[in-house]
Amino acid sequence: LMMQCDAAVSACGSTVYELCACGTPVIGIAAANNQIMTARKMSSIGALIQAEGTDDVIDCLRSLDYGVRVRMSETARKLVDGNGSIRASEQIRKIICKK
Repeated sequence: LMMQCDAAVSACGSTVYELCACGTPVIGIAAANNQIMTARKMSSIGALIQAEGTDDVIDCLRSLDYGVRVRMSETARKLVDGNGSIRASEQIRKIICKK
């Protein structure tokens, strides 16, 4: 479903990483304090557009023309390659093998 969307509106929790892996442009909202850094960082590199709140979402969506969506999609895919579970399992294996 995420891959079929032209864009998505999401809180900047773990779902935003899934959307990036899919290359789906995101309007991100920091819905909790622990999401502020993610929203700022991803916005600064062009992987998402940060909405300052629900009232800002419509204006952000209007800014998503085709060219902007393509650039965001490319940037997001470079940021999240979808292989995080493999890297995590390798690190867990290394920790277990040391014991």
